[in-house]
Amino acid sequence: MSSRAVGQDHIGACQLFRRDDSPENGREIGYWLHPAATGCGVATRAARALVDQAFRLPGVDYVEVVHDPANRASGAVPARLGFTEHLRRPAERVAPAATGEEQVWRLSIHQATGHAVARSLSGAAGSSGPGAPVGRRSVPASAEPGTSRRGWAGTAVCGPG
Repeated sequence: MSSRAVGQDHIGACQLFRRDDSPENGREIGYWLHPAATGCGVATRAARALVDQAFRLPGVDYVEVVHDPANRASGAVPARLGFTEHLRRPAERVAPAATGEEQVWRLSIHQATGHAVARSLSGAAGSSGPGAPVGRRSVPASAEPGTSRRGWAGTAVCGPG
């Protein structure tokens, strides 16, 4: 998933990847947003689309999101999508506010199949769970992630308000 541009400004990025030292059957989702784009559900919708794509890959049994526990906004994304807290591990402190730990959230294919994430990915409406609109504005995504550019990253123009 590449950055979404509003005018000439990038508001963020989200990607699905496997680290060289991680098992073949797992993938990780990483994301970042410009501060003006937070609170609109962009990261949640992008991560939701990548979860769907991850479980379409042969042999993928789980997806993880890793973040510093001090970054509560980053932790809210996997919580909304039905991930569970898997473990905490030591991490290098690369920023002054860093805790020196990483929180690892995990969603297995079995959890996703039985969870509301699966319903939201199929376009089910009326959900109050992970498929519900997130943030300050309700912004629909396409029913099939990837059928349009809008379905991947949402259509919100985010900012104060």
